[in-house]
Amino acid sequence: MQTRTTNAMPTDSAPARVLVTDLDGTLIPLPNDATNQADLQRLHQLLLTYRIPLVFATGRHLQSVTRAISDTPLPHPHWFVCDVGTSIYHTDGTGQIVKLEEYAQHLRDICAHPVSDLVRSFRHISGIQLQEEQKQGEFKLSYYVAPSRLMDVVEQMVQVLQKLQAPFEVTHSRDPHNDRGLVDLLPEQVSKAYALRWWAAQRDLSCANILYAGDSGNDLAAFRAGYRSIVVANTHHEVKLAAYEAHRANDFDRRLYFAPYRATSGVLAGCHWYGLFPDHTPDNCATADDATPTHPTTIDEHWGAWPVAEQRTAFRIWAPKRKSLAVEFHDTQGHHCVSLNRDPRGFFSGTVDRLGTGDLYSLRLDDQLSRPDPASRYQPEGVHGRSQVIDPNGFPWQDVQWTGIDREGLIIYELHVGTFTAAGTFDAAIGRLPELVDLGITAVELLPLAQAAGARNWGYDGVDLFAVPHPFGTPDDLRFFVDACHRLGLAVLLDVVYNHLGPEGNYLADFGPYFSRKHHTPWGPALNFDGPHSSTLRSFIIANAIHWLREYHIDGLRCDAVHFMHDDSRVHILSELSQSIRQLEQQTGRRYLLIAETNVYDARTLDQRENIGHGFDALWCDDLMHSILSIGGESNSLTHREYRGALDVAEALRFGYIYAGQPYRRANSSARKECPDLGGFVVGLQNHDTVGNHPLGLRIHQAISVEFQRAAAALTLLLPTIPLIFMGEEFASPAPFLFFVDFADQRLRRAVEQGRAREYPHQQWGKAVSATDPKAFAISQRGEIQDGDPSMWRWYQQLIALRKRWRSSGLLTQSRLHVECRVDQSLFILRYASAAEYDAFVASRLMTLDTAKDACSVPLPIDVTQVLLDSNSDPFSGAGGPTTTELWPQQAVVGYCRSTAR
Repeated sequence: MQTRTTNAMPTDSAPARVLVTDLDGTLIPLPNDATNQADLQRLHQLLLTYRIPLVFATGRHLQSVTRAISDTPLPHPHWFVCDVGTSIYHTDGTGQIVKLEEYAQHLRDICAHPVSDLVRSFRHISGIQLQEEQKQGEFKLSYYVAPSRLMDVVEQMVQVLQKLQAPFEVTHSRDPHNDRGLVDLLPEQVSKAYALRWWAAQRDLSCANILYAGDSGNDLAAFRAGYRSIVVANTHHEVKLAAYEAHRANDFDRRLYFAPYRATSGVLAGCHWYGLFPDHTPDNCATADDATPTHPTTIDEHWGAWPVAEQRTAFRIWAPKRKSLAVEFHDTQGHHCVSLNRDPRGFFSGTVDRLGTGDLYSLRLDDQLSRPDPASRYQPEGVHGRSQVIDPNGFPWQDVQWTGIDREGLIIYELHVGTFTAAGTFDAAIGRLPELVDLGITAVELLPLAQAAGARNWGYDGVDLFAVPHPFGTPDDLRFFVDACHRLGLAVLLDVVYNHLGPEGNYLADFGPYFSRKHHTPWGPALNFDGPHSSTLRSFIIANAIHWLREYHIDGLRCDAVHFMHDDSRVHILSELSQSIRQLEQQTGRRYLLIAETNVYDARTLDQRENIGHGFDALWCDDLMHSILSIGGESNSLTHREYRGALDVAEALRFGYIYAGQPYRRANSSARKECPDLGGFVVGLQNHDTVGNHPLGLRIHQAISVEFQRAAAALTLLLPTIPLIFMGEEFASPAPFLFFVDFADQRLRRAVEQGRAREYPHQQWGKAVSATDPKAFAISQRGEIQDGDPSMWRWYQQLIALRKRWRSSGLLTQSRLHVECRVDQSLFILRYASAAEYDAFVASRLMTLDTAKDACSVPLPIDVTQVLLDSNSDPFSGAGGPTTTELWPQQAVVGYCRSTAR
């Protein structure tokens, strides 16, 4: 690897020269943790070897600190910040510990109110106990409290202080050794951080010179102060978030490190991260050579770039087509080009100094071409620009209790981030999540997020598979979105495209055989899953899937058009993918869902037999949706398969599908002995394809009628399948959803228009908005509920609520379902048998507009005893009453009927 010398860094980025650390939960090893004990010895030796000044910053009083030094044992510090920052001591030349009287006098000058006077004011607060006398101080009042009451007590104390206008504030933490809550009353603004700031000012030390390690709320002020911070892994997630937000708000660049290890081991890792021990190679810090396995088959391998220190990044790039590969970047010292080492399999790897989180870089191929990283985590300059180093471990996840969602609980809401809100960002989308929760949604499904060309795209033209689209926000913005979803009980599914890549900015062929020579798709070359070098490409794709689940906490993947993931290998790529995901589940303890878009029924997809079936949890089967749409006429046909209106609706309701296999064929109903597992079918009334591929982007209520949508939704939402709702459907949004792209290449722009016209020649394209026109994107914004039909929203909300009720009672299951259809009357009835006297039922009548105008009502062939919902009434609940015996066109009725078993 090429090396070079550089000049000293400017003052504000100078290396840390002092280690300041909290004790409990941070420097002191956790009980029965042998790794912590061993790392404490390593840390002690390194501090001595590199002559690093050591400062203890703790809530303990001095006697407790000295006892911990001898009992643990701990390295002897040069300075002590004790009593949560209300006292400072130092070790003099004789080894004696001496109180710093100058600091004590400083506190007396700023705080004339005796802290002990507050004891009487807190007597009414239950559950608190004064700590021992030696733990109190001239400027500190300390209490014990039960952990379950900690925050309640803090709130009550704050209220007392506000009422008294006393110049004190409350800090709190938890004792990791006995799980007691600890509360301290300190003079306003006085804390460990305050004492440290005063101490540093006396010694002319800047924030950049100080490395601070901590784990609790008592360390938060120091984390917020701008020191280079080590937040050990056992820190409470809320403290991590507060520290992160402070650093982000104040642009404290690269001064926050979330250590992957607990307590002492985290401190040691943080010291290495910040380069406190120059030229020392840590035992537990990954490098480019030892962080990845020898053979790329594990789910733990690295691809692309990942930071291994504050100013060092490791690389692993697969480019067998190239003889040389270098990382090029600019910094304050100018332009740099650092060569990576090539192994026999075509992987280039190594570490690059002076390149850290947030920095931009390109890859130089054979000293001829500059290209983005094939595994770039972010492309802030677009698909042709430089890649950015992203730290996947630098986010303060709050979803520590979230473990995923089961298939049975899914109610999916499909959305495109760019048009879900006016701003079109992850941050703006968070504001709409409560609305989805109110509707009853349990999972959002995002259209693909791989970076595509330009600022406007559905996502299916992605070329940087690992990179979050920059128009939507940063990688951490996506993490905030997922975290917000989990906080509200929403799972997050992601649409991924592994059959082809987009046409613009697709540079993978410059690196190696990423694409197949024998397989093709309608959108371009297929990926190389079964040719020479295919094992590495398969690992690349699996690594991409796992990166979304691990680095972004995504709960499941919807694999686009898997029938074009051509693979003639003995073990199909889909099988290998599902096996890898199940392995990840064992590692993380989380549940991940895999959904395949097959469009038709493919038995292999849900087959769980290893290396035989694909082992997926569910599949997109569009047969019922297209059958329903075909009732509305040929203008609603947006598929190459033929559907026969009410006849096929009846078939799809009875058997779950019309077409099967790959290549697909119309299934013979007489040959089907039983219906497959409907719980694995994702069924919607419309989706991005059926709306977006219409020349005018018309939704079902626009293409047919509002009444038709209501009646049809009762069927799709109350089947024992997985329901899917496309954004805006729930309130009959007046906004269209059009196809849009933002290619710079004029030939591609023309090809898009010609290709769409060829694919659906029966459609009227004369009035269509061009997919390359910015207007297509602008008018596709979903809008607000009040912009559409609020009564539709209420109808969906009540259907979903009823679905959940029937599901939880065990009623809405495939084993209880009986389907009765009168095709000549376009009447469809779902009946759920009950052990009680009454069955649940859903009756819907769907007809073309022309036929519905002249049609009369038809009698219901069931003995209705109670109507719960009626689509012809608003409010819908119970409007039909118990005497309903007939059904009109475009009407749905849901309720209970007398059981035929009695």
